[in-house]
Amino acid sequence: NSVIVIKGGLKNPKAKRIDLASALKKGKMKEDIVLDSQDIVFVPKKFIADLNYFLTQILGPISRGVYTAKEIQRW
Repeated sequence: NSVIVIKGGLKNPKAKRIDLASALKKGKMKEDIVLDSQDIVFVPKKFIADLNYFLTQILGPISRGVYTAKEIQRW
């Protein structure tokens, strides 16, 4: 549940691992960083796959339910 942020551009790169679980679930602000235009964010494939699973399996049915409810209200 982490990403790698490379700051400093190509001239002076410094990598830092960011624990997204701590930042998002626990609200730990020490994991909160400001990105600059030359920064690189590497997101592992597993994280993207987990996010995709959440979006399709959890949010998909919820959004379809909301859409259906709106259509019923219009009817």
